[in-house]
Amino acid sequence: MNKISDKGNLSEFSWRRQDFIDHGEEAPTVLDNDKTYTYGEAISEAELFDWLLETNKVLRLINDTDKTIFDSLYTEYMIDLEYLCKIGKIEESKMPELKEILTFEI
Repeated sequence: MNKISDKGNLSEFSWRRQDFIDHGEEAPTVLDNDKTYTYGEAISEAELFDWLLETNKVLRLINDTDKTIFDSLYTEYMIDLEYLCKIGKIEESKMPELKEILTFEI
């Protein structure tokens, strides 16, 4: 998940290689050889699946411990999901299920 405070309301998945560099971050290796694709366009289905699993775990854990942090991270998650749906990485029919982070099972 990204940091809204550092990136505005943009999903990190919408960034190109240079965007990561401009923000002082290391670009994901999947962007090493291509400067035109966004991170979301470049990731594989397996990487997306892993991200969904990890995000699900983090949000479930944080929800049980700190509602304020959960709300912030959930907002970031929604921005990421919307972008990934927009570029066709996530099917629109899956969105309602994925938005219900505390009930969806992968």
